Amino acid sequence: LGHFLDSVWRQFLPPAGQDLKNTVIILVNLLEPASRGHVQLHPPSSQSGQTAQPQIDPAFFSVASDMERMVEAVSWLYSILTGHKALVPSVDQPSLLPPIQMAPKGLEAFRALGAQLHMPTYPGCPDSPSNQQSSNDQHSGVSKKWRQFFGCLIQSITISNYHFVGTCPVTAGQGQSIGSVVSSNLK
Repeated sequence: LGHFLDSVWRQFLPPAGQDLKNTVIILVNLLEPASRGHVQLHPPSSQSGQTAQPQIDPAFFSVASDMERMVEAVSWLYSILTGHKALVPSVDQPSLLPPIQMAPKGLEAFRALGAQLHMPTYPGCPDSPSNQQSSNDQHSGVSKKWRQFFGCLIQSITISNYHFVGTCPVTAGQGQSIGSVVSSNLK
């Protein structure tokens, strides 16, 4: 899945001894990201005639609203699957309804299957606020902890669901002078 290194993939797996045959992986996708990366092509070497590999920078989350929307999406899903009040609304496009109101039977169906949510952990990421003592925290403090928790997980494991080929225009359109891979002379 996603061409992960084995060492990275193992961080997703539940602890040893748990059933891996009946595993469901849920991926959250940002369909219309505002962030834009770039591809840098290199000319052929005059000595070998071979072209160097292009440098690809997807620039994930270079626009803050992309991270806000992903945090909201992951927190929404987490809220449904765990019953925790973990929703972190996006600033620019908040959800219309809290997760439990939108999918009231989601948690019950999840539990009826005997399913358990396994959240990966990464070095440097905070513990889930649901695992911390937060009874004395103000609501905004708890929300900030959830935002930090989900944000760190998202930054640690985000990958593209797309092939990087064809992600930018080959030539500039009429009236455009930037953004293309090659010039109007196809060079």
